[in-house]
Amino acid sequence: LGTTFRWAASSAAFLLQGAFLFLAFNAPTPKSCSLFLTLYALCTGGHSVGFRPRYFETAPHLAGLLSGYGNTIASMASAMGPVVIGMLLGSKEGEDAESDDDDDERWNKVAWLMLTAALVGVAGAMGLQGVKHTKQV
Repeated sequence: LGTTFRWAASSAAFLLQGAFLFLAFNAPTPKSCSLFLTLYALCTGGHSVGFRPRYFETAPHLAGLLSGYGNTIASMASAMGPVVIGMLLGSKEGEDAESDDDDDERWNKVAWLMLTAALVGVAGAMGLQGVKHTKQV
């Protein structure tokens, strides 16, 4: 499979993630929300179709090192996700933690943050298409 296919698969995975997140946050029932979140999770596998082979294409002799750095950065971002969401959903100082007044507004912030991350992923995947591999002598 060529680089165009991998680029398209990676971009489509990010776009579908954004679409399923949007649908999940606007789902009318808990069952439909669960379905959309499941489909969102299934789309996460499509990212590596475009990114992983790029390590080997860019620098075959450093593919393992680049893959390790890439995994480390991705893992740090995954670890920070719950922290950031906790900060967005946490109660304000002096406010009752059980108060539901701002619940919808707080979850909307989480939704927009996640959608923005998916769009940044699309931009990154599209940027991969413009990078040309040069052969070393």
